[in-house]
Amino acid sequence: MNARRTAFFFLDVTLGMAPSVTDFVRFWQGRQGAVTDNRGDPRLLTRAEAEECREELLEAGRVWAAGRGVSAAWADSVLPELLRRHRLAGDELVLVSTSFAPCVRPVAELLGMPRVLCVEPALPDGRPTLDRAPRSRALAQAVVETMILLGSEAARCFGYADHADGLDMLAVVGNPRPVGVDPVLLRTARERGWLPVSVRRRLGPVGEPDPGLGDLGPRPGPGPGSF
Repeated sequence: MNARRTAFFFLDVTLGMAPSVTDFVRFWQGRQGAVTDNRGDPRLLTRAEAEECREELLEAGRVWAAGRGVSAAWADSVLPELLRRHRLAGDELVLVSTSFAPCVRPVAELLGMPRVLCVEPALPDGRPTLDRAPRSRALAQAVVETMILLGSEAARCFGYADHADGLDMLAVVGNPRPVGVDPVLLRTARERGWLPVSVRRRLGPVGEPDPGLGDLGPRPGPGPGSF
């Protein structure tokens, strides 16, 4: 019996998540009145305040995302054929991002991806932090740990990335799919023989073939699993 297959989507550029941390910080500060201490720095929260703030941050993220046009209609226009084909194959779908959790989770919810790998609101000093996760290697490690957790065989799993930060992530799955126009990503893909996928923001109706998606089968060479 084949192990469960998982598809990982690191598409911050395609989904408009690349500048989201800075935008969200501005939104959050405006929502909170930009409370500062006597040095003009953001006021540190007590641990009790910070624990309460975690849910408040996530709710603020939903409001912020809606204000940027993230809606059900938007979700229906983003990657519908690609997601549909993986769902029909029974694959687990995981959204991967270097953005902040409150920015990512509303997008994941609308795309129907309950599993998210991203920067969580950490509370090391009694306050939420907005530090970005370490880049490429950290993403790859998180993906490896998730495959183990889900019982997925790496050789059968898919990875989609539209930025060079996703190179290490693509290297740990059996079916790496570079997306978009990032020159470093595409150059490495050519060198390694990875199959690129061209994804438009708006595709045809679900079920209508789209030649830009390319082949979703396994990469050339030995290796199990295919559509």
